[in-house]
Amino acid sequence: MKITQIYLRNWRCFSSAACPIGSKIIITGPCGSGKTSFLDAFCFLRDLARGVNLAGAVNQRGGLSHLRNLEARYPETDIVLMLYLKDNQKKEWIYRLRFGEEGSAPVIKEELIWYDSVLLLRRPDREDKKRNIRRQESCLSPRMVTPSIEVLSSFLRSLHYENPQPEAIRNQNLMMTLGRDFPEDNLLARIARTPERLRKLRLGRLSEVMKTLIEGFGQLRLDRDYFGRWQLSASCEHWRPRVSWRDWTEWPEAALRLFSIFWTILEKDTPLLIEEPETGLHPEAVSQLPRIIRELVRSSHRPPQLIITTHQPYLLQDRLIRPDEILLLIPDKGGTKMAAGWPKNLISNFLENRAAQSEEVKARLQAEKQPWLPLFFEPARRKKGFS
Repeated sequence: MKITQIYLRNWRCFSSAACPIGSKIIITGPCGSGKTSFLDAFCFLRDLARGVNLAGAVNQRGGLSHLRNLEARYPETDIVLMLYLKDNQKKEWIYRLRFGEEGSAPVIKEELIWYDSVLLLRRPDREDKKRNIRRQESCLSPRMVTPSIEVLSSFLRSLHYENPQPEAIRNQNLMMTLGRDFPEDNLLARIARTPERLRKLRLGRLSEVMKTLIEGFGQLRLDRDYFGRWQLSASCEHWRPRVSWRDWTEWPEAALRLFSIFWTILEKDTPLLIEEPETGLHPEAVSQLPRIIRELVRSSHRPPQLIITTHQPYLLQDRLIRPDEILLLIPDKGGTKMAAGWPKNLISNFLENRAAQSEEVKARLQAEKQPWLPLFFEPARRKKGFS
């Protein structure tokens, strides 16, 4: 299953925004334009599908006042998230969630699911009206999910957010407190669980990749230390005839981040939300990342869908990156605007010198029709491809 579109209304810095999503999309924009907020919309739905109730997911993000867009005005103050997806049979799934505040607690005001243009679920239903506490739980939750929508719930649970923290990786004892997804983010455990033949194949592939980015980086191996704990080591080539091995706690932070991201690309077959993979890298190395990521995706048995954020124009210089794979976030007084399919040179110039390109960017935004998402929704009136 793949995500094809997303609609946001009153979500953080987005008053009303929509964008198509292909097999790979690179989200870029100035600092503070909402790149992390965009990824957090997917993480929010993932948390609901994993069993976190609505109040818990909202409170983890600072409360409803921190989630709601500052431009939201009565009566349209509810937050709306909407996903369009397609499964392996090219059948379309649509999920729509509208929630707001009643009293002092956030509640679900509308939850709709379609499959192949057929409405499968609509909430609130009779049971929700009898027991109002049910409106604090999504139908995607394992406690509420039904067999007809289990496929959608399982897919959203599998979304993986990848923003490796080098200090957390070095000290695995802190993973439970610092990592959001403790069982998945324990990188060494994931590597050790991989079958030996496949593990050696992936480590050999990654060692070749890391050599192109980090000088002196050699072979990778996974073995146990004196206490029986798994340790990842890399050979270090130098002037002596015999190479030395460096434990991964001695690796540069950029090398740790890259290895974690690259391993996840080879390991996962579900959408990956990757936060700024270029952190700590030289611009020349950043310009090579698109090619390397593309080769890793091709070598994967089931290529994952990639949603990548960046603020580096060097990441966009690869000639094989199409304009429709780049989503530009533009801060505006009425909320962040999304622009897709713009020329790469205009985007790069805007990122490098925002003040000089602001007039041209504003002119293009005014010429384009901005997407609009209605707050209230009637399934019987739905047209294909529009909500």
